[in-house]
Amino acid sequence: MLKVSHLSKKFDDVKAVNDLSFSVEKGNTFAFLGTNGAGKSTVIHMIIGLLTPDSGEIVFDKDIPQDEIGVVFQNHRLDEDFTIEENLMIRAQLYGVSKKNAQKHVSELLQAINLTDKRDRIYG
Repeated sequence: MLKVSHLSKKFDDVKAVNDLSFSVEKGNTFAFLGTNGAGKSTVIHMIIGLLTPDSGEIVFDKDIPQDEIGVVFQNHRLDEDFTIEENLMIRAQLYGVSKKNAQKHVSELLQAINLTDKRDRIYG
């Protein structure tokens, strides 16, 4: 189960999320819908640990393996300021893959698609 209680986040003077509470029971699928600027991405980033809430609590059932929690990002572009390898490493670590395993899988992937010699090239 995922339980979010009284979650809040501000950026300067802008309240991105204000006292949000909800829960998702084990075995259920959950979609987060809302208008542009409603705070969806901010909440998701707090849930997966990319942002720290200003207040509130996020609790996962201890029986839920981290690799069973998934996120589909709205923007699938790679970051143009990072190398090809760095982009792949960042995304692997966002999904909870250890640095050691990510390095192994990124190397295998780059080799499989013949990009090993371009791993240090800036994506943009």
